[in-house]
Amino acid sequence: SPKTTTSCNTQELVPQEVISTSCNAQELVPQEVISASNPMTHNDNITYFIEYEPESTNLTQDSVHSMAEVIGEQYGISPILLQAIARVESQYTTDLTNSSGAVGICQVVPKYNKDRMDRLGITDLKNPYYNMVLCAEYIKDMRTLSPYGNDQNFIIMSYHAGINGATSKYEKNMSTDYVTSVNQTI
Repeated sequence: SPKTTTSCNTQELVPQEVISTSCNAQELVPQEVISASNPMTHNDNITYFIEYEPESTNLTQDSVHSMAEVIGEQYGISPILLQAIARVESQYTTDLTNSSGAVGICQVVPKYNKDRMDRLGITDLKNPYYNMVLCAEYIKDMRTLSPYGNDQNFIIMSYHAGINGATSKYEKNMSTDYVTSVNQTI
């Protein structure tokens, strides 16, 4: 089926090295990057392109893949992990909000990410690029804060249950359906 592609000019926080990208007037997704030495900076008048499934707020798999590649490179995180989290959390739906207040493609909860959002200047959690950046920031932080280092299962569990909830389950050698779903998606 045909894909919808739109573009826009904007004044938003974007990756410094973006050459071309895509957008639906509010949604930003980088497509190409020269290098990723500085994850976020302020640029003006950059054109973005993003593809949505017809008559939907779901991003195409190609758009999510491109976005995850850029963010993964910037943060040293597997783009496959970022894509899997987005798939399990929202089925790539950009405007999803659940009953606990989680928003967007990676289901970021504003009250738990306020410091990250403030530090990065992110205000629109329905913007899939920024939503995935917050997911990557959390994963990066978990690599430092986790008592289990870079253990992927613990990091996935903590993304879903927080570090305290994940630690409690992990110490009892328990996993969660969420970890299983993300690993199966990977």
